[in-house]
Amino acid sequence: MEDEKLGLQLQDLRIKKNMTQEMVAEYMNISRQTISKWEANKSKPSTKNLIRLAEFFEVPLSRLTGTVDHEKEINISKFNRSFMMLTTTIYSGSCILYSLGKGDALLQGICLFIIFVMGILMSFGIWKLKPEIRKKIAFEQLIFCIMCWLLNSILPLYIGNIITMLVALAISAFWVKRVVLKLQMTN
Repeated sequence: MEDEKLGLQLQDLRIKKNMTQEMVAEYMNISRQTISKWEANKSKPSTKNLIRLAEFFEVPLSRLTGTVDHEKEINISKFNRSFMMLTTTIYSGSCILYSLGKGDALLQGICLFIIFVMGILMSFGIWKLKPEIRKKIAFEQLIFCIMCWLLNSILPLYIGNIITMLVALAISAFWVKRVVLKLQMTN
């Protein structure tokens, strides 16, 4: 029964990555027919090949061997997404408050502390994501920080604090929505 699951899992993971059997075989330095046999449950990969497959598909080895509870894995993934959405929202909200707190050193200090802590928490959450999504979110975080700095430093001189706040809210909402969409793509 577990052997049948392995073949289906290998095929499912390959299809999710939009890969052909040839592509996987090339990475593994084996023939396409071997991959086909594994997916059809006609043979099983060696332990060494299982480890390489887990690395290739970016999944824990326990998922391939069937020693993990997939419901628990899904719940952890949902928790990570929820955690990232919460920290992103708090982070962007703190950036807005910081922009509005001109002249109030205590408010700016509290907001900077929250931004710092949320930035660290977000980086831990981002680290668990796939590399391509991790890079995109990290880049967007950098752009968002630069935009918040510009909002805080330059815009109030020209358009006033109220309009600056509205612009900051719009940018934050857009950024949070983009992060949420990227997190939803992780499943």
